[in-house]
Amino acid sequence: MEAKRVILYAKDHDFPDPSFFQDVDKCVNSFLSLKGLAYEELAQGKHHYHIHPPNPDIPQRSPSFHIFIDLAIANRSSSGALEQDFPHEIYRVFLLDGGFKFGFHKDKRAAVNWIQKIRLFSDRTYPWGEGLKRNQSSINDHEQSGEGHPDTMAASME
Repeated sequence: MEAKRVILYAKDHDFPDPSFFQDVDKCVNSFLSLKGLAYEELAQGKHHYHIHPPNPDIPQRSPSFHIFIDLAIANRSSSGALEQDFPHEIYRVFLLDGGFKFGFHKDKRAAVNWIQKIRLFSDRTYPWGEGLKRNQSSINDHEQSGEGHPDTMAASME
């Protein structure tokens, strides 16, 4: 499998607050299953995911967030910044009949434009195959205390 970054675009209303992280895990598991991959491969370090929440400072009619999944981490020949031509895919997540469905953007040019805009922040904020660097100790503290993830919502199954 080639290394690539997948972006799942989801609406807040499909992920109710009390079960947010469980639902994100279910969503990631559903996506991996769709691609013929096992959820257990996250714990083995083969893949990694993190969540980019909506910005509460920017008013949105329909708040959304992104789940970034780095697939086949070890198959990328270099570390550091992602190359401009590094493979990315973007999918819209839908919650239908209690399960997650994933749709492509119908307009390929619009999808490429959207990926380029997202990469303006994601390439710097989420290094390849890693969590959010600047808050990693805060994330670990929250995980160990049982409080859940801090408001950056970086999640990892490493």
